[in-house]
Amino acid sequence: MPTLHEELAMAESLNVDALAEAIVDIGFECTQCGACCTAEENAPHTAIIFPDEVRDLKTAERDWEDIARPMPFGFETGADTLEWALQVDDCGDCTFYADGECSVYEQRPLICQTYPFDIDFEHDDQRISHDHLYASECPGLENDISREDARKLAKQIKQRAITDRRESLAVQEQYSTNPHTTDEPAVYDSEGLKHPDGRTFEP
Repeated sequence: MPTLHEELAMAESLNVDALAEAIVDIGFECTQCGACCTAEENAPHTAIIFPDEVRDLKTAERDWEDIARPMPFGFETGADTLEWALQVDDCGDCTFYADGECSVYEQRPLICQTYPFDIDFEHDDQRISHDHLYASECPGLENDISREDARKLAKQIKQRAITDRRESLAVQEQYSTNPHTTDEPAVYDSEGLKHPDGRTFEP
């Protein structure tokens, strides 16, 4: 199993043209079904969002908590957690999904730009794979895609693969060097230790 540093190097060396050809072979066209934006059965929508992406979505009327929530795994039982997830509404759907469309489409996070594709250097359990390019189940798969659109998507997938690994390495560094000394549950992200509302813990 490669280390994160090795995965980062592998991500940086991904060939965009080869990825684009793989996407053309698999086929994809978004059907705008909203399945990747909504809750699954009793599980709320959970998609990672990075600190820079949260700030890109902040406005005078929209603060951190309106955009992101602590990644729920562990946090719901009072433990610290790693990184952030997109905020959800009362139904468990993405807070930005309304009336069948994304209200922040042009600024949507990398994970939303690249779904259902991902780069995975460890596993091979997804439904469709092509070398290290994986596709989760999605109604848009196996539809025709132009090489121009495939190349644009390939660039986004490579950027996400690099960003994911860089963020994970930074989170590891923060977790190992920035001990949490209060009883309040906290979030470790690539920038440090934060309150659930996104404020940084003061020393």
